[in-house]
Amino acid sequence: MSNVDISPVERDLLVSYQLTQARPAYLAPDAFVAARVVSKADVSERLHEALTKAGMLLTAPPPGASVASSGDAITVDTSRFDRHFVKEVPFLPAFALRRTVSLLFFWEEECMRMRSLEREEEELKQLRSQNSADMHAELDMRLEAVRMKRAMLPSQRQHETSHLSHVDHEELPAYD
Repeated sequence: MSNVDISPVERDLLVSYQLTQARPAYLAPDAFVAARVVSKADVSERLHEALTKAGMLLTAPPPGASVASSGDAITVDTSRFDRHFVKEVPFLPAFALRRTVSLLFFWEEECMRMRSLEREEEELKQLRSQNSADMHAELDMRLEAVRMKRAMLPSQRQHETSHLSHVDHEELPAYD
């Protein structure tokens, strides 16, 4: 991890903050303060506004507006980064700018994860409505597992999959 990456603690802070929002996939105006990318709420709001104006962030639909699915939206468009990006946020120091970019790439991945979990939950709900009552207990258990995955913080997920990156060092036979 380089010094411009957001730390695991900052990722957890961002995710836990966003999970308190009505539409967690959409970064709140003060999300940058929550993740400690900037230290002042007004700077966070200005940054959010500038990123939204540049098309890098989608704004959350107003409360009550119907949305096909909250997880369907990838609310960050990192393909909009170009050499003119710095001009969009002239009030931001270079270090905070790099950390913002890191946060946006992280949040894009989180949106993809949320969308995947949302689709899995919808599939399970559909299966539950189509199957007999004897399958409901198993499908309810799987639905609860999806809800628990959605609430997991990034640091908790790393522990869940740490066995996948562990390489067993097998002693190979020596040839003379």
